[in-house]
Amino acid sequence: MTQYTQIVADAKEQSIKLSYYYGHARIPKQVCAHEQYYRVFCSQILLSIQTAGDICNLLHTTPEELQHVLTTPQYKEFDIPKKKKGVRHICQPSARLRMIQHRLLNFLQIYYSILKPDCTHGFVRKITKKQAPSSIVENAKPHVNKQFVLQIDIQDFFTSISAQSIAEMFMSEYFRFSPNVSNILTHIVCYKKSLPMGAPTSPTLSNFICLQLDNQLQAFAQQYDMSYTRYADDITFSSNNTNIYEALEQITSIVESHGFTINPSKTRIRSQAVRQMVTGIVVNKKLNVSRAFYKQTRAMLHDAHTNGITAAAKRFLQIPTISNSGILFFLNVLQGNIGYIGFVRGKEDPIYLKMQQTYSEVRKKLVEL
Repeated sequence: MTQYTQIVADAKEQSIKLSYYYGHARIPKQVCAHEQYYRVFCSQILLSIQTAGDICNLLHTTPEELQHVLTTPQYKEFDIPKKKKGVRHICQPSARLRMIQHRLLNFLQIYYSILKPDCTHGFVRKITKKQAPSSIVENAKPHVNKQFVLQIDIQDFFTSISAQSIAEMFMSEYFRFSPNVSNILTHIVCYKKSLPMGAPTSPTLSNFICLQLDNQLQAFAQQYDMSYTRYADDITFSSNNTNIYEALEQITSIVESHGFTINPSKTRIRSQAVRQMVTGIVVNKKLNVSRAFYKQTRAMLHDAHTNGITAAAKRFLQIPTISNSGILFFLNVLQGNIGYIGFVRGKEDPIYLKMQQTYSEVRKKLVEL
């Protein structure tokens, strides 16, 4: 029996987990003290749900409010521009619905941390100290210094996951919820028959939906001596063999068999002869930021150190006069850029350490003024 099926089975047999949680304000200290027990305990609380009343108790809501959530759409829709072209359609839940979704999300994230495959790095909450971190850096690491990097983008990722798929997932071996419970939870997290982009639960639920896809693609990568990672809708393979070109057709077939559509305009294979980037990080020889980002940060820092913060902030914002809030904004951007360089290159990297030292000198001058 696999780990998750054992957890599900235990939760169904030991409903005491759920009744204990409902009858107490806090999880027992002895459970919280042991991180692995805490993860299993919280997962079993989620998996013990059997009725609509259990859902109300778990999400700290009333039957009347739950009924209102199920029957009345509570979303605000608007578009935001993408970085390059086009718009992103956002469906933002109301404050009350978002609070309910966040409570559900807490348990979903803890449970997913047990099931999570090593290849997934997007929207993964770190629950325990021993749990491997998940970030854009961890997503890029397996692809460093590879001859070929294949990048695939899933088109309309969240909205392509239907409400029916979510309901079937809740009834699958991962949860084993009843049809009634699955239907209620699906209505809580879905909008207009799909996962809405803007709901806090959507990213983690998409990871659950992709569990079988991730396992299948990871097995495929191992078979052909490739590395595989996924960060939300960004799928990346890398290899030192030219067979990656031949593998593209099979990878596409696997992805499409799980109900997703690949965006052909964002599918590309890059050799080491050109810049290879994975989730915004250069991976040709080592983890690095782009040259343009480094040059911009270095220029901002040099200007502030040489000509003063006020003059540098004016040039950066391209304005003739500047307020204290504008100067603070400039410093925050500069500090964030330097921190990002350290995040990517490592906190012991000499370039980062030198930048950090210069920034400290700049801030010291500001305090002295």
